[in-house]
Amino acid sequence: MIRFLILILTSIILLLPFKGFSQTGMEALDAIIENQIKGIQPGLTVGVVKDMKIVYERYAGFSNLAHQIPVDSSTRFNIASNAKQYTAFMILYLEDLGKLKITDDFRKYLPEYFPEIKSPITIGNLLNHSSGIRDFYELMSLEGRTWWKHVGLDNNDALELLRKQTALNFEPGSQHLYSNSNYTLLTEVVKSVSGQSFPKAIATLFDSLGMPNTRFQTNYMSVIPNKALPYSDWGDGVWKQYPMVTNLYGDGFLFTTLRDQLKWEMQIQEMYSDIDPVELLAKSQKPIPGSEIENYGFGIEFGNYKGKQIVYHEGATGSYSAYFIRIPSETVSVVVMTNNGSVWSEGLAKEILDEVVVFNAEEDHPGMPSAIGARPGLEALPGDYLLKDGTLIKLYLEKRKLFRSIYNREPVEIVHEKGNVFRYATIENLKMVFVANATNSYDFELYMPGTPVRIAPRLPEQSILDNWENADGTYVNSELGVKFQMQYKEGRTFEISMRDNSYTAELLRNDWIQMGDYKLNIERNKSGEITALLLDQNRLRNVRFSKRL
Repeated sequence: MIRFLILILTSIILLLPFKGFSQTGMEALDAIIENQIKGIQPGLTVGVVKDMKIVYERYAGFSNLAHQIPVDSSTRFNIASNAKQYTAFMILYLEDLGKLKITDDFRKYLPEYFPEIKSPITIGNLLNHSSGIRDFYELMSLEGRTWWKHVGLDNNDALELLRKQTALNFEPGSQHLYSNSNYTLLTEVVKSVSGQSFPKAIATLFDSLGMPNTRFQTNYMSVIPNKALPYSDWGDGVWKQYPMVTNLYGDGFLFTTLRDQLKWEMQIQEMYSDIDPVELLAKSQKPIPGSEIENYGFGIEFGNYKGKQIVYHEGATGSYSAYFIRIPSETVSVVVMTNNGSVWSEGLAKEILDEVVVFNAEEDHPGMPSAIGARPGLEALPGDYLLKDGTLIKLYLEKRKLFRSIYNREPVEIVHEKGNVFRYATIENLKMVFVANATNSYDFELYMPGTPVRIAPRLPEQSILDNWENADGTYVNSELGVKFQMQYKEGRTFEISMRDNSYTAELLRNDWIQMGDYKLNIERNKSGEITALLLDQNRLRNVRFSKRL
């Protein structure tokens, strides 16, 4: 028996009402769920835990449409990336046993990875996605392979791809960028230090936590009792089963019941209550010690929702999705799991939460600045602005009107409202507030009630260079064996050819070419000649495509 068994459940789980939560409130929750699932549809399950008690538990829809098997308390859902909190907890358990330290370089146990990288890549870096290791799903996509169509794709395939990588997205520990590769590598660390396969080692942990119906799938052909099958209708109203033919685990592919998930939430809340606190659970709910990354910890995210600090995570793969959200100050948790590709699990969880917790969104995320500044002249506003998420926003004047332009989107007029406050013509509550900066120009802030303020600093002015024919050529990434050809066409447009397909790309700035979701950062030598294009896309950064001479 693992010595940190936290909570023994000796009686049947009861549905207990909130203190002061009326029958009307329960009916409101039922109505929310009934609005999601109507008739013969794939299902969902929702649970609420308050003060270490299950106060709401609801099942709806079907786990198997062919045989019309209803979702119930025995139904097991794939919770995808929400599995990461358990993979992380397994690492904490092994540290508690003295088998490893999260400050260890993971290559102490797996020395075959990234021998060219001299900086340490700690286990902690893997846990909070600050390693810089690229996401293997994204790398496969760049190779032209669709991971979920790859029959029998397993962890060994992912690890083989990672062993070919010689570079990282960024210096370890310097940034946070989500990458499933981190948690696939953690399964190998567990195997190395425990002497057991990861699925076998963590199964013992689940049993000790009172979660016997929670297991990682290791073979897509294996039988999982009471398994919910995934379905989507792709917008045409005809339900089809989503193919799941891979053997991946650790980063996701954990099948579990709502009851098991609610047991976990109850144990976490017992830790929050300071009644017999458990050191490992307490540690698992905080950021990684010594890390500068504060928004992600042991397989969980930290944030703010309508003025309250939250712990949360989303999991989604194929037609499965899951979401949990915890508010420690209220000792409340909401868990949603579904096999219905049309259900937005995060939105549903928050809709449920809004019914059981009192919020005041304006206190934390107001829709307007606290003070209104002077109106800037329109001529001072056109230019390039960059949001933190990498979105380039161009402002320009046309017939004395201000417009916003974003790559691959329709332009939107920006209308003056008062002082330094403008608004989108298409979204009245979306405000653009201009703030003077140190360079005698303006940055802007975006305000929307209930959402965090987004800041867009202005980029330096630049004149677009000439002679873009010099960019023509073949560009090669040696790690993946992928290449493409680029040819300048006219104005700001290029044609990029890859795997018998051609795409149009646009020059956004002198060092930035955009092709769909792909950003190509231009690298030049001292003579100004283009030597490489560094690709950014979703969970990839600085993937080098060198120009073939």
